[in-house]
Amino acid sequence: IEHLSEGLRCDYHIGEFRQTAAIKGRPDSILHVRNIMVPGMALAPAFGLKFNGYIDVPETGIYTFYLTSNDGSVLYIGDQKVIDNDGAHADKQIGGQAALEKGLHSFRLDFAELGGGYALRLLYSFKGSDPKTVPDEWLKSIIK
Repeated sequence: IEHLSEGLRCDYHIGEFRQTAAIKGRPDSILHVRNIMVPGMALAPAFGLKFNGYIDVPETGIYTFYLTSNDGSVLYIGDQKVIDNDGAHADKQIGGQAALEKGLHSFRLDFAELGGGYALRLLYSFKGSDPKTVPDEWLKSIIK
């Protein structure tokens, strides 16, 4: 795929979304972020974020991802739902595994915040390593 840049597209939707699947329609803003995080401009008491792009893994193997969120979040890599941490809840971490070939895979992470405090963090481990943040340079998106 040509014309890839580092980072992900992040669609910001203002509103209350009880499930990430309810985040639909035209975003209120479109941002470009370097990694999975809640952008500083996300000031609405309730909002949804849809991160889209690619993950470029350096080695073939089984990757374990750990998604912490408050409230709901869902991670998709390729056509696989890797982690379902959806719904209204306090900080909660859920892990999931994906067998990935070296190279680019489509990547999507949806996040819904219903108000109050929020948390959003994505870690990974590979070959038994301690969980660490997914490197910025692994996350890519198409420049239009």
